[in-house]
Amino acid sequence: MLSRELMGLVALGVLWVNTLLVTLAAWGIVRDLLRRLSRMRALGVIEGQAKAPIAEHAVDQVGRRASDDADRKAILFHDRRYESRIVGGSLETDDAVLLLSEGENAEVWVASHEAGCESLEKFDEAYAWAKRARGFERRVVHALAGRVWIVGKREGERIHAPADSPLLVAAFDPRDWCRRRVALLSLFILSVLAVAGGITYLALYPPIFGTVSIVGGALGLVFFLLVQPAGTAIRDAVRVPSVAQLRGSWVRPKSEGQGSPLYAE
Repeated sequence: MLSRELMGLVALGVLWVNTLLVTLAAWGIVRDLLRRLSRMRALGVIEGQAKAPIAEHAVDQVGRRASDDADRKAILFHDRRYESRIVGGSLETDDAVLLLSEGENAEVWVASHEAGCESLEKFDEAYAWAKRARGFERRVVHALAGRVWIVGKREGERIHAPADSPLLVAAFDPRDWCRRRVALLSLFILSVLAVAGGITYLALYPPIFGTVSIVGGALGLVFFLLVQPAGTAIRDAVRVPSVAQLRGSWVRPKSEGQGSPLYAE
């Protein structure tokens, strides 16, 4: 039979393996963002004004009837597919008018989608479909116009996708977005490692299995249970806008129940 000390060391080893897996996953996202920033520096970021929509971002969703804390009628939406598309047009910059061709390999970043329900009639129709096995299918589309930032290969009056990456069209400065996410992920990685190190110090504080050591072990268990969900949450929070989760829900006004829809049936 293993001694208490050896079992404690095994538990610490499992905690550190889990911690390193979470931090390595976060570091992988950091490296991807740094590569994006490097590509932006190499190609340059072009800012301009599009008088008409030049790109679209679409999210295909399925909605299902949600169970609530009472009899409220609600629909929960889950994302199925994301699509970025260049519709073509022109972008006016300070020194030129650049043309974009329809059908370019693209990655479209939008700030948000408007995905509300238009009317009670629309909700009732969607709710009837949401109760079926297929669910209620919808496509949420955001057209990109106005102030736009583009990262691509410029040739004369045209700009198109480089050979090794899609043409990036964003509704905001993509460099700032990437830098903020790199800072957030770096802080997360350092915090996770620091907390794991502090817990290890407490768990190994002499005498082993004394009061301080037991407190460290208890904190280690809590940390073990929370660090992976925290890693998943941070991963979802820094997903690039072209594949950021939209989800959402519709709730019929004046139906019974309180709080948010809980889960889809």
